[in-house]
Amino acid sequence: MNLKLQKGKIYGLLGLNCPEKAARIKILSGLLAPTDVGAFVPGNKIPDKKIASYISYMGQETVLYIGLTVHQNIEFYAKLFGINKAEIKVKEKDLLEFVDLYD
Repeated sequence: MNLKLQKGKIYGLLGLNCPEKAARIKILSGLLAPTDVGAFVPGNKIPDKKIASYISYMGQETVLYIGLTVHQNIEFYAKLFGINKAEIKVKEKDLLEFVDLYD
């Protein structure tokens, strides 16, 4: 698969529910290791944490880990994106207030 994307635009990969589409997005976002040829996002061989904040994957299945608390889930994903502890605390409060779960 070869895509040419414009800077500053948001793109989505839509289609039937198939494992190939999900695998491609997971590879580009660093959630799955590429196989034979490898994968590249301009200047970066995948997986590369530097580009994680530019690519997102939203699967149909639940993306929260039920064995973790709400705080632990938020912290886990924030750390994947390189967010520091002080910023995590602020973002977590904002998020929980937004969904009316903040005490």
